[in-house]
Amino acid sequence: MAGAAPRALVIGPGPRGLGNGTADDYVTAKMLKTLKEAGYEVIVINDNPSSVTLSSKIADKVYLEPRTSELVNEVAYLEQPEVVFVPQLAHEIIDHLKQLDLNFTLLPIRMIDRPVRILLSQPTYEAQVLFDGQVTYHLGVNQELPTADGSEYFGIDKIYPSDLTADQHLKLNQLCDQEMGRNHRPGVYQLIFTKDHDQFQMIKVQPIPAADIAMLAKALKLDIVGLATKLSLGKFEEAEFDQWQPSNDTRSLHYQDVFPFKSLHLHGQQPSKLTSMGAKVEYLN
Repeated sequence: MAGAAPRALVIGPGPRGLGNGTADDYVTAKMLKTLKEAGYEVIVINDNPSSVTLSSKIADKVYLEPRTSELVNEVAYLEQPEVVFVPQLAHEIIDHLKQLDLNFTLLPIRMIDRPVRILLSQPTYEAQVLFDGQVTYHLGVNQELPTADGSEYFGIDKIYPSDLTADQHLKLNQLCDQEMGRNHRPGVYQLIFTKDHDQFQMIKVQPIPAADIAMLAKALKLDIVGLATKLSLGKFEEAEFDQWQPSNDTRSLHYQDVFPFKSLHLHGQQPSKLTSMGAKVEYLN
């Protein structure tokens, strides 16, 4: 139909489970809202009936169906979307969609696949950036808190902002700029560093986990998912970021993963990102 809105098909995150909690739903819902505001007719496939992604306020059409390759293919043929968003780790669905004789842009959602966190023994910092392929936009630095004995850093207990000095912060930003210039695709990233006195060593660069996006968006009062969605659609404009004013809230934001071990009467379990069932986020002062 002439003048009809372009269609965006989004494959939802599915059932909530250990390792993602509700953070994946948060990211997906923010993405749907951005797509609607950008003029898309939004279509969602999800098999979690309690997911906020099924709300009629953020989705124009909902398929409450199993997220199988066959079902996704059928919906794609029926709806004829211009763009399809799929969780990055849904490899089978992505492979099937690539084989369809349809004219759409396939975009993996990297923000809702929580990376595995590595154990570190030195003071650790997480620098978050948005990268448009040329320019690195710095979103802030989290400081990881150690275990009770002060010997290990799991990435499950952290505060924002960090305790870095202005000079240390500048040095870390410069290291991020250098890393992003090494053939990374556009997106939102988390760069993990250890610090020994004033020397930083980068340990890992990864897509920023959904829970960390939710924390940082709250701290900065910035729609990070919206900016990342526009970036993937080729609709990101530098002016949108330049117009953002950092929050003047001087309080520290504390993030701590929540685990089910006590409720399940499990003892001696090792906390990790894969066994988290959500997170507690609160201001400290």
